[in-house]
Amino acid sequence: MKRSPVTTLSKTTNPDQIDDPVPCSPGPPGKIGDPIAPPAAEKPRPERKEKIPETARPWGFVRHLSLEEALNGEASDDTAPSEPDTSLWWDVDRHRFLVASQDLVIDDLAPLQFVQFVRELRDVTNRILFKYERRQDGSTGRAHRVWS
Repeated sequence: MKRSPVTTLSKTTNPDQIDDPVPCSPGPPGKIGDPIAPPAAEKPRPERKEKIPETARPWGFVRHLSLEEALNGEASDDTAPSEPDTSLWWDVDRHRFLVASQDLVIDDLAPLQFVQFVRELRDVTNRILFKYERRQDGSTGRAHRVWS
């Protein structure tokens, strides 16, 4: 039988001679003698919303459709962004996609996260993704529906 690393007292043991072989961490019962683990470093998400940087360029927008619009297929009639649309920006300096609502950044995504975001949008029937065409001079052109 293997003994646990916790020191046990006997009648002949002097309490002044007891060494703690393994530092113990407070925890639930049954976890006595567990080594102390360093706390996991968690980065808190910033709670305040920031403005879209001036160096960011528009990439596209997401239109939230009503049920009637989704059923009638009227989403591609008006491709200009409107106030309730969620805008998508490419931050050139940080190489990240910004998701913004009412000119405030609500989320920033790495390119791989953005691909996952677009894939999830495809499965939602009441949201349509529009992407701006990029002109030769780098300016933003018309918006096109990404999928039908």
